Amino acid sequence: MNRPALRYLALGFLLSALVLSGYRLFFYEPAASTSKTEQTAKSKDENLSKSEKSYKKKYEELLTKIELEKVTDKTDSSSTTDSSAADSSAKKEEPAKDTEKKDEVKKYTLVIGQGDPTSTAVDQLAANGIIKDANEFTTFLTSNDYEMYIRDGSYEVNSGMSLEEIAKIITHRN
Repeated sequence: MNRPALRYLALGFLLSALVLSGYRLFFYEPAASTSKTEQTAKSKDENLSKSEKSYKKKYEELLTKIELEKVTDKTDSSSTTDSSAADSSAKKEEPAKDTEKKDEVKKYTLVIGQGDPTSTAVDQLAANGIIKDANEFTTFLTSNDYEMYIRDGSYEVNSGMSLEEIAKIITHRN
């Protein structure tokens, strides 16, 4: 920049500083506007504390409920352990029942909502026993380029299907 341009720039800064200081000196009222903002901040804090109290109360109720369920589960499991120890023939029948359950094909209606991430569908499938490992299915979808083509809708799937069959169903690819 040349010298006259720098002088005009400096003069502009000086004039703007004078205008702003004059405005602040004669027209600015900090006491009135500060009290209004303090009042709104206090009311927000009061509302926040009320909502925090309700969340805290709900959280404590949930913790109590979970602890009670744990205690009742332990009681139920200890009573079933005592009765199963007394009956040795029941132990022999349990492995047969387990193999029947493993051979049983589970059916599930997978519902994928519009905008749901892939992880939601994968987690639903894993939670309902349709797939064994959610990470394995996610890796399969990603490596075979199915992940971007998952469609929203309702799909009938079962645990007897392969990962590729499930992927083709939920992506409408054949």
